[in-house]
Amino acid sequence: MRNVLAHEYGTVVPDKIYEVVTDHLPELLIRLAPLIESLEQDVGWQPGDAPDSSP
Repeated sequence: MRNVLAHEYGTVVPDKIYEVVTDHLPELLIRLAPLIESLEQDVGWQPGDAPDSSP
């Protein structure tokens, strides 16, 4: 979908975007939350920490 939004915006169907955001995004966020929390623990990240800008 990103490719369509970035390069073929003339073919974007607003109703489809609304459907994805309202019907699918909440479930994705629920599924991602444990993965994000695990990654944060693995790297020792705490809320409020600034991103590391070193290469």
